[in-house]
Amino acid sequence: MKKYTIIFAAIGFLVSACSNDDNAGDNINSEKLIATWIPTTITVDGETFPYDDHEDCGFDTIRFQSNGQGTITDVFECDEVSTTFTYTLSNERLEITSSGVTLEATIIELSTETLILQSEWDYDDDGDTEIVIEAYESGVTISE
Repeated sequence: MKKYTIIFAAIGFLVSACSNDDNAGDNINSEKLIATWIPTTITVDGETFPYDDHEDCGFDTIRFQSNGQGTITDVFECDEVSTTFTYTLSNERLEITSSGVTLEATIIELSTETLILQSEWDYDDDGDTEIVIEAYESGVTISE
């Protein structure tokens, strides 16, 4: 069950992003997105939690390639479960499409080491949407 939860959570962070005039704006360098990102924290309505779904044998990741495609990989009991997606980046808006569903997030910060995304979705399945900020770290650049 965990493998499906992380896949939906990783995709779910992109649902219904909200815009913010203080975000990264037009200064997004799309080349910096091309990497493998490892989730580190999630902030829900102002409360921050460490991302604790990694395993000793590997990390969950989101990988963006320069061809507009990517992969979300969940490591579950040392097996990798991957879901592919396509994406577009326009200014600070990131749109990901997987299995015919398009989801959006606002990029708050993007550097070669850090990706921070903000979106609104029902994080705790209580019927109300929450503001969700997810932080990722990278050190792995994808060469094609």
